[in-house]
Amino acid sequence: MKIVLLCGAVCLLTVLPVGAEHGEEYRSWADGPEGFLLTEVERSAWSAIADDQAAEDFIELFWAKRDPDLSTRENEFRTQFNLRVAHADAEFAEEERRGALTDRGRTLILLGGPKEYARNEIGEYLARLYRTGQPPRPSSSDIDAHIQMQGVSFNLNKGRADLWGYSREQLPAGIEWPTKSDLISFAFFDHEGEGLFRTQLGIRKSADAAAVLDAAPAALVVHPDLESVPVFGLIPDVPPATPEELAWLDSGKTVLGVVADVAQGAAGPGVNLGWLSVRMPEDAPTAMTMVGRLSHGGEIVGSFRTAISGLAGSLGVVYEAAIPAPDGESVLDVALADAGGVLHVERFDLNFEGDAETFITPAFAGASVEQRPDASVGEPFIFGGYHLAVRPDGRYLKGENLSIFCLLVLPEAEEAVRTGTVRMRWYIDGKSTPAQPSQPAHFSPAGSSTWVWGTQLPLEALSTDRRYELKVTIKDSDSGASSTTKIPVVFTED
Repeated sequence: MKIVLLCGAVCLLTVLPVGAEHGEEYRSWADGPEGFLLTEVERSAWSAIADDQAAEDFIELFWAKRDPDLSTRENEFRTQFNLRVAHADAEFAEEERRGALTDRGRTLILLGGPKEYARNEIGEYLARLYRTGQPPRPSSSDIDAHIQMQGVSFNLNKGRADLWGYSREQLPAGIEWPTKSDLISFAFFDHEGEGLFRTQLGIRKSADAAAVLDAAPAALVVHPDLESVPVFGLIPDVPPATPEELAWLDSGKTVLGVVADVAQGAAGPGVNLGWLSVRMPEDAPTAMTMVGRLSHGGEIVGSFRTAISGLAGSLGVVYEAAIPAPDGESVLDVALADAGGVLHVERFDLNFEGDAETFITPAFAGASVEQRPDASVGEPFIFGGYHLAVRPDGRYLKGENLSIFCLLVLPEAEEAVRTGTVRMRWYIDGKSTPAQPSQPAHFSPAGSSTWVWGTQLPLEALSTDRRYELKVTIKDSDSGASSTTKIPVVFTED
């Protein structure tokens, strides 16, 4: 496994208890606000789940079935659910009971906020509902005046009613409108004035409200036939890998002599981008397809499948890609394949530290440089219209030159040229040579918010029987951004 550090910008439902193998996270999951969303079929399926992995798979599919747009990573329904839960917890808490698990919390979670809202005395509301005139009034000295109206017992002085009204267009699609009225009315009664509001059943119009709530969980499922969670495309405009192709990543196939590496690239501020290079030996089969999968926090972020063509060089054929990734630690699995199937698999551990928008990439080194004036910033190993074929293993042929490039990312800068310093020191067979003084470094515009620095060093004077390493430290004078890279150089007769 290769390890690479990338530092840069870019009413409560009762649910049967699940198996004893569950961890606490999943054992109580359906007892939370999510339980209000469970359909009868899902509730039955959940009760049969006996281990954490099955529970995790169930929950992922549970949310995907409610996602209005499966083509994007964002689940707008889940985001809205979380906002409603947070609001309910903040506004409707009752003694030791969290707000999202109250009757008002359930209604808000399933239907959203009401179109109309009012708070009345219970007696006034019942009198208006049944058109009985004014409710009875207790004497001023009768603090705990309990009466019964239309089968409802309450304290005349303290009882309060929260009244919510929903219009037809507010209800989830698929719920049959159960009344001729313009609004569905929900009445939550606090019978004793203690702040404990309960959905009032058995009074006029309450059956309509109960019917809507009962129908809501199934109506909120927009993909009832979905059988698996979609895997999104990792790279813009590139399709995700198929399940069969993803299986390649676990095949363990290797080709002897492959050199593969991924390092921090750049496309602009706020973009985490790794540049991948895989060099296959000259005698290896020609790869036609590259498949990748990125995982973050144990979950798949996305995958890709793309046709590739190699760049022939003196040491083999190089295949490249630019891979976006989130902040923090991720795992990248990559497979190269020909028409007959998978050829070679690589795995990389990535870590993007995305705090700073201003940074300098590592210094990339290679021998072959080609003009690519139409290439865009962010394409792998492109430096101001030039492409560098990198040599991660540091192998060079006698007579080649060492070409070195890096990119400076600096948002909102207007200078056409930026200045800095570069300091180099050679190490021969692990021993350092005298340090060279810092030299001026000039950064030229390479695209939006990016500047390029590069140089070329002849290798002719180096001995072929020694092992070299060049330490390069580059600094931008104004921002203070800097980067230090150790570049290996060894000679080969291949």
